[in-house]
Amino acid sequence: MSYSSIIGILLLIMAYVMFNTTHSVFGVMVKELSFSIGLLGGVGIGLIFGGFLGWLFKYRKLKKEDQKQEENQDKI
Repeated sequence: MSYSSIIGILLLIMAYVMFNTTHSVFGVMVKELSFSIGLLGGVGIGLIFGGFLGWLFKYRKLKKEDQKQEENQDKI
């Protein structure tokens, strides 16, 4: 989980810096179609990426547990 936390923190920092350097009004930006589409696309990509990372970490953990169980059965 540490990798996903680091990536999340870095993305939050990038978003904060980009938001502070644009000098534009957020209410006006939301009304623009291209910004809304970009926002929805970014959220979608984030959900897909987060879901994939969650599955990957869970898969590795289950695989390690299965290997430990097989080793314990072999010892018996």
